[in-house]
Amino acid sequence: IGGGGTWSAKRAHDIAEQALSKCLAVRKEIGEDASKTTEVLFGTGVLAFCKAEAMSLEAISPSGDKSAEQEILELQDQALKIFTEAYQSFSDTYSPKHLEAVKCLTMMGLVNKRVGRLKAATECAAKEVAVRDEVQGEMHPRAQQARRVYQELIDQIAAALPPTSNQLVLESSVDQDSDEKGGKSGE
Repeated sequence: IGGGGTWSAKRAHDIAEQALSKCLAVRKEIGEDASKTTEVLFGTGVLAFCKAEAMSLEAISPSGDKSAEQEILELQDQALKIFTEAYQSFSDTYSPKHLEAVKCLTMMGLVNKRVGRLKAATECAAKEVAVRDEVQGEMHPRAQQARRVYQELIDQIAAALPPTSNQLVLESSVDQDSDEKGGKSGE
């Protein structure tokens, strides 16, 4: 949420927030079913996430006495709760394999990654890949993107783990081979 034209990021956020609030009120007033109100709920989650992103880029200032870090964490937590609720609602209304539910998994994974919960992010990404492969096919661009995100998370987790004894043996073996060929260890 970076704003645009003559609007600041804050003004764009405020307009989006007002529009979503009005949309939800209208949908409830006319008695729309749960799926229609859940669409608006999902939008409020996206808005909370985008505000946190804008705040981390210093495009929006924190409100009140909170630090930016504190408000960003609160917004991310709020977004995660909303995406989780929307996922459950779409899953109950349609199916966990419905694309409305899958987009919630996408966002749950993204928020979890942002807050450093890599295991939870990876679990969401794995579910997303499985469903997208089944529903859209492995060659669909969104299925391929989901697979790339999943692999990046796996790589990130692997990079954070301490080296295993097998990795140490392999690295030691490579260093010895390099030394025997007249190279320096670690080249």
